[in-house]
Amino acid sequence: MRILILHNRYQFSGGEEQSVVSDAELLAAHGHETRQYSRAYEEIARRGPLARTGVAVDLMWSRTSYREVREAIRRWRPDVAHFHNIVPLISPSAYWACHAEGVPVVQTLHNYRLVCPKGTLLREGKPCELCVGHLPWPAVRYACYRGSHLQSLAMASSIGGHAALGTWQHQVDAFVALTTFARDMFIRGGLPADRIFIRTNAVAGIEPVAYPGPGSAIYVGRLSPEKGISTLLAAWELVPDVPLTIVGGGPLLPEVRAAAARPELRHVDVAGELPHAEVLERLGRAGMLIFPSIWYEGLPYTVLEALATGRPVVTSDIGAQAEIIAEGVNGLHFATGDPEGLAAAVRRLHASPGLADQLARGARRVFDERYAPERSYAQLMDVYAYVRRER
Repeated sequence: MRILILHNRYQFSGGEEQSVVSDAELLAAHGHETRQYSRAYEEIARRGPLARTGVAVDLMWSRTSYREVREAIRRWRPDVAHFHNIVPLISPSAYWACHAEGVPVVQTLHNYRLVCPKGTLLREGKPCELCVGHLPWPAVRYACYRGSHLQSLAMASSIGGHAALGTWQHQVDAFVALTTFARDMFIRGGLPADRIFIRTNAVAGIEPVAYPGPGSAIYVGRLSPEKGISTLLAAWELVPDVPLTIVGGGPLLPEVRAAAARPELRHVDVAGELPHAEVLERLGRAGMLIFPSIWYEGLPYTVLEALATGRPVVTSDIGAQAEIIAEGVNGLHFATGDPEGLAAAVRRLHASPGLADQLARGARRVFDERYAPERSYAQLMDVYAYVRRER
């Protein structure tokens, strides 16, 4: 089978970028051919100031993407077009391009963009569902997208406009939600329930690593407000005997490095962005993964990698992360946004090697049962078979 993978690369790399790479590798390992159509935020930076205003138009309908996707299909004739991120430059016009060429469309829903212009269902540091199931005008009122009323208007107009055009109903043959929690949210948001499939991200080639005990912790992910970085740093002032490594880049990286320079956080090492292989090596040396995110998340790649490695996860207690991590099975929960609660969970694990060993074994067991790459591949093939049959 030939699969065209379409993805708008992000300004800061993260788990979604890794999932695109992993899908291509998984498909290739099973004998399928893949090609990628990608665009990137760097294109916007290269435009002149006046030309950048065209991004609002691109959000609604990118003539460039429409033309280039049709050309790519004519040259290669894929069997399926599999979309990941389409914001801001690919746009829904690419769905229409695929259908104009007779190619079925699959859209993986890594975030909540189709029901929330910001994509995170988060406002002022707390979950917000005002736009779910409604036209997304509250996002304009609160300037949810990039803190800008104008940019929020452009994003809301794209989402609402394509809802009115029937794009989500008629131009996407199947949606892929990553968890039951996310699927239920999208159904509430108006997407067709009979075409939303659950398929987990593919994490391949990671074997469990001998557990070193709960003597240290690691955070891996984007350094941005919705990831709960302030909660993480505040909690670590309360656990001076547990070293923490912070891996990742993002807008808060300078702030995190400045915080780690304070005497009360001298046991925090800020490694910044690292090659994926080195991230896995550091994860294998850690005694627990800390996941303090304050938004609902999709299916965090770093959490799946921790489970595959056999590492307990200490996570906030909302959304998909609370679905993936079961209290006392493969990790521990704490109240979202509560640094004292996070510190208490870390101290509990640090003081209980027996519990930590139990959770480490549970982590890999849950991975094998629910998130193994062959299971992910079978789920993906079911989706592809469905759209090819229906289209």
